[in-house]
Amino acid sequence: MSANRSTRLSIIGDELVRLRPLDLVDVDEWMAGEDDEQIRWFEFPGSATRQNVIDAIQKWMYSWRTSGPVRHWAVREPTTDRILGGVEVRDLGGGEVNLSYVVFPWARRRGIATRAAELALAYAVKEMGARTAIIKVLQGNEASLGVAFRLGAVESGTEPSGGGGVFIVLRRDLVAGGACPQYALAQTTITGAEDGLTVEARGASVQEVLAALGTKFGLRYRNITVLDRRIDGTYEGSLHRVVTRLLDGSSYVMSTDGGHIEVIVVGAAKRNEMRPQPGTAVPTPTRRRSD
Repeated sequence: MSANRSTRLSIIGDELVRLRPLDLVDVDEWMAGEDDEQIRWFEFPGSATRQNVIDAIQKWMYSWRTSGPVRHWAVREPTTDRILGGVEVRDLGGGEVNLSYVVFPWARRRGIATRAAELALAYAVKEMGARTAIIKVLQGNEASLGVAFRLGAVESGTEPSGGGGVFIVLRRDLVAGGACPQYALAQTTITGAEDGLTVEARGASVQEVLAALGTKFGLRYRNITVLDRRIDGTYEGSLHRVVTRLLDGSSYVMSTDGGHIEVIVVGAAKRNEMRPQPGTAVPTPTRRRSD
């Protein structure tokens, strides 16, 4: 990616779900969510291999980094961060996006797909200029069809699927009548390049922001402690400076290797020990080494 190319990556959510782009650390958890229903309705030839999942996540990460046509999120439980499924909008051109969604077995019949899709479509309207959503559901998949109807989509026809079945094609007008909700409680937007970026956070956890930075810029991080402190505000500067600000008050080790930044967090900051943050990121690590 060009050093000065500006891209956008967003984490959005509310009390029910949180949408966050996948990273390679999510491979095992994503694989664990696959079942026979998912294989059937997506017409997969069989269970995904680990390499299949790695390849898919890398493609989704690449599209986020390069402002490509695909925006894919893991749907997560807000309090535990457990992955509940996934949702994706794909730019088709002409103001149209294709919407797809999947919910893992342990999270079905709770309204997860509907709410995740609403948030993804709100993003598509605001960030991608979408006016219409296209949803394709394999005939017989009543659960997925029910989600589409709850979203306000209407049938527009059928077409052959790639696996020998038939898709019911539905369309959802995203413009008329205030079709999409506004972003809810949590949102993180990242713009800019590694040497000059802006993170705008509203109700997002430190761990979620670090994961988003990993997806966009290849930041490597490990945490021994839970980084669930919620943050609000704007963080500006280089990747190094922004990470330093995010971890202000925490106990951590930061290193650089081959142009990549790696952070190991061993102790989270206490809320009452956080210092007021200025408008521009200032490096204040508690521990750091460069090698």
